[in-house]
Amino acid sequence: MPIGRRSRGEASVNAATARATVSSVARKSAPLVASKALSVGLLGIAAILAARGLGPADRGILALYVAIGTWLPLFGTLGVGTVAQIRLVATPDETTRALTLGEFTGAVSVLVIVQCLACPLAAWMLLPLVHVHPSPVGLLILAFLAAGRLGSTLLMQGQLAYGLAVQDAVVTTAGSALLVAAIAALFITGSHNPVDYLGAMSVSVIAQMCICYVALSRARQGAAPHPSLVSFLELVRKGYPAMAISLGQSVTFSGDQFIVGLYLNASAVGVYSVAEGGAELLRVVPFAVGQVIFYRVATGSLTREASRMVRRVTISLYVVIGSVAALLARPLFSVVFGKAFVPGVTPFLILVLAELGISLFFLSTSDSLPRGGLVRSSIICTAGMLATLVLDFLLIPSFGIIGAAWASVAGYWGMGLAAVMATHQTSGAPTTK
Repeated sequence: MPIGRRSRGEASVNAATARATVSSVARKSAPLVASKALSVGLLGIAAILAARGLGPADRGILALYVAIGTWLPLFGTLGVGTVAQIRLVATPDETTRALTLGEFTGAVSVLVIVQCLACPLAAWMLLPLVHVHPSPVGLLILAFLAAGRLGSTLLMQGQLAYGLAVQDAVVTTAGSALLVAAIAALFITGSHNPVDYLGAMSVSVIAQMCICYVALSRARQGAAPHPSLVSFLELVRKGYPAMAISLGQSVTFSGDQFIVGLYLNASAVGVYSVAEGGAELLRVVPFAVGQVIFYRVATGSLTREASRMVRRVTISLYVVIGSVAALLARPLFSVVFGKAFVPGVTPFLILVLAELGISLFFLSTSDSLPRGGLVRSSIICTAGMLATLVLDFLLIPSFGIIGAAWASVAGYWGMGLAAVMATHQTSGAPTTK
């Protein structure tokens, strides 16, 4: 009898501890979620202005440029960001030396330079396949877009590795505000050139990268880039499994737009990109909470039970937000984007369901990666990428952009459910390996 009482008492204490930890995570996530929500609002305004200023066809051309400037930088991180997030704060052991902030920013500098060269070359080779012929000016601007996006992504990962949620919030909001200002200027002046809008995006991400570096250097000493070949090779060697995650995410999230362009036309890409972009805005809360989970698990301050509770609450919140967005979708598309984009309503509704699956993936991998789940997550991403691409090629020719949306549902939910199962198979303690 005393044993039973003690067990029930211990369970009660554990539950209370988990609830306290969830409250702490919620407080830590609050500035990040608020900034992401504000950023989402600003990005929504930018998307509306771009859609109205360009129309479906030119919006599709811009989307194809941006797709390359997005997925190639994700792959171009070479897994450095994922590993560095763990290594910057984890306690080194006999097999893993400490990673300094200067070595990290030095690696970022090298990757940014490589991206400046790789992205225009990729665009020059790939865009003609989807009936877009890039100009030299467009390729030059795309180089800056890719470099800025990669640099800001990695530096923001460095901020979050140190738990600098407030600084990350400021950087995110500042970048979005600059983007809105630049696109609003183009809209007011009556520009209908997608390359002009691409330039506005490039200016905003380059500025965001610079702001992020300044914020990081003020918060932590030793941020000046100090390239180290040994450190860089070590990061790449330990991070190469994460390349599969980056490649899987980038191709899965942007590959369907290329396949739509391959089989259909730029107008279809424009309509689908608006629907897909609108649905992606809904992942703001899961993504922000996942970043806090990653940091707390990596530093050993979040138990499995508390992490599970945080993830359940976050998914419940997404369901509420997604339901509201689905109810308002049809009138909003017509009023906000214009009648030319109304065919995007059905794909948007389908993609809201898909985003629930990818939210499960984000939240689960945020818990499993610091616990040694890198290889499993890489396998899941690779499988999800291949499944989504195969379904895209099968469904888009017959069902158009609706087929692309259903392919995303299958791929995202497969990744999400697999990640949830993998979370239960990882070890309990965080690891630097």
